[in-house]
Amino acid sequence: MGYDYTGYGCSTGVATVGNTLADIRSVYDHLIDEYKVDPKSVVLYGQSVGTGPSCYLGSKLPDLAGVILHSPLMSGMRGTNDVVGRISALPFAFYPL
Repeated sequence: MGYDYTGYGCSTGVATVGNTLADIRSVYDHLIDEYKVDPKSVVLYGQSVGTGPSCYLGSKLPDLAGVILHSPLMSGMRGTNDVVGRISALPFAFYPL
């Protein structure tokens, strides 16, 4: 199932860490509760900034089939390099594990 985080893509609202964590949890809960998907068949896929929420949720759900991280660090570094220079990995520290 694909989706946009709050404040990204076609979604409205403000992009915050809290919103992205709530978004990924809501999508997961919807798959399990509404579509009756077996948690053991769910693979989380996070790309770029989406790897933070995917890692977070993956660390909370031991029965997942897996977690795929697509360009987790490098794309984040490229996106923040102009703003904060060499401290570009800093945005990833905001996602608790």
